[in-house]
Amino acid sequence: MSNIIRTQGFIPDQMLLRVGRMTGDPAYTRTIYKTSLLTQRTALNSIPYRVAAGKADRQIYDCRNTERLPGFKVRFEGEKEVSDQIVNECYKVLGQNRDFLKAVLGINGLDDKGSNFIGSVHYGKDYENAFSNGRQMVLGDGGKIFRTFCTIVIIGHENFHTRIALHCDLEYQDESGALNESGADAAGCTNDMWVLKIKSADYHWLVGKGALDPSINGVALRSMLHPGTAYDDKILGKDPQPDRYSKFVHTYADNGGVHTNSGIPNRAYAEYCINAGGYAFDGPFQVWDQVYNGSDHISSTANFQDFADHSMVIASRDLPKSVDALRKAWAAVEITVK
Repeated sequence: MSNIIRTQGFIPDQMLLRVGRMTGDPAYTRTIYKTSLLTQRTALNSIPYRVAAGKADRQIYDCRNTERLPGFKVRFEGEKEVSDQIVNECYKVLGQNRDFLKAVLGINGLDDKGSNFIGSVHYGKDYENAFSNGRQMVLGDGGKIFRTFCTIVIIGHENFHTRIALHCDLEYQDESGALNESGADAAGCTNDMWVLKIKSADYHWLVGKGALDPSINGVALRSMLHPGTAYDDKILGKDPQPDRYSKFVHTYADNGGVHTNSGIPNRAYAEYCINAGGYAFDGPFQVWDQVYNGSDHISSTANFQDFADHSMVIASRDLPKSVDALRKAWAAVEITVK
């Protein structure tokens, strides 16, 4: 396991802190604390789960606004819809994530051993986030700023963090941490494109589209193709993501800017997929996944240059027709590759 691990949910701690400060609502800082407790409980292996070994079954639980995990069983694999539409949506989206991983990467569950896809909805009171603890998805109900977390981009993002932890296990700090976040963004958006069967050039490339309340002046939490343009709001502030390496943000906050500087490799991935043409899930994403999770994956302390160089090696081997598109994509964010 890497020395520095991920303890944040989908909504970055820095954003939650700002919203709490601007609104005076303590729910946002409580959310940070609750997510850290979820990490601790996972490390202690104190959460009981029902097993269905090797089948990658879906198991949906309802926490009933308590902090008991996994919660009360409401809908398991093959069972009919229930009256709670969040339960049904979580069941559907986890299925879309499972089927995407099987169809595109050829893996059975996140661990390729048929691990179950577990979701706990209605977690806690005023829990303003979504979080994967490595075993399951935990979804709060949101509130006045963040409206929903049960989307394929968010769940695909969170679950890919688990896949990364099983392989390259990138340290959640500085450039390696930004690569961790970027890989999750790439997975979430590509999963969405796979569900929609939409080509890279026609996709919006927004991470967290629909998660923000309509009162917020913003379209998403991040834009992969146009970093720094997702929002500009009096409560959230201005989207701080840089779109090229010369604008890299040096900061002690956010574990060295893991959510901020992920904009650089995010843009490289979006540009690569568009330059390559066709569908992101038909070649480019497999290259990306191999860099993170292949038998010769990057190290846990990899930086942007390490990742870029390794992506060229993998693309040359697995998708040689896309090498020029990839080189052009890295050049767009001011990273030079051979």
